[in-house]
This record gives sequence, C-alpha cells and structure tokens, in this order.
Amino acid sequence: MSRYTKYISHSRTPQTQPASPKQARNAAGGFAFVVSPWTQLERFLILGAEGGTYYAAAPRAGLR
Repeated sequence: MSRYTKYISHSRTPQTQPASPKQARNAAGGFAFVVSPWTQLERFLILGAEGGTYYAAAPRAGLR
C-alpha cells in the first residue's frame, strides 16, 4: 500500500506569495501557474474558451 502522506507538504504559504517559482501573479492578485501559448491554444480548441467556464445558474429543464 502506498503512503500518500509523503507527497503532502505541511508548510503553509500565504496567498500573497507564490507557492512555486513557476507561478506568476494573476489579475485577481493571487498566483497561478504559467502556461505556454500552445497550451492556451490547445485549451481553447478543446474547451471553446480561454478562461474558466461555469454556469451562473442551473440550466432550465428541457434545454439539452
């Protein structure tokens, strides 16, 4: 059986600092991992959107 606890870090990083050197500040003031332009294009082609997608409200019944 694997010991998954060896992959968990118990150190805490404030939200005002990056958790990894591979992160950059985003528009919301937090930090996010930087992706290449090719990864952005791939995500756009697969998802149809560059940013995150979500529903503001549940879809109405009968609209499928």
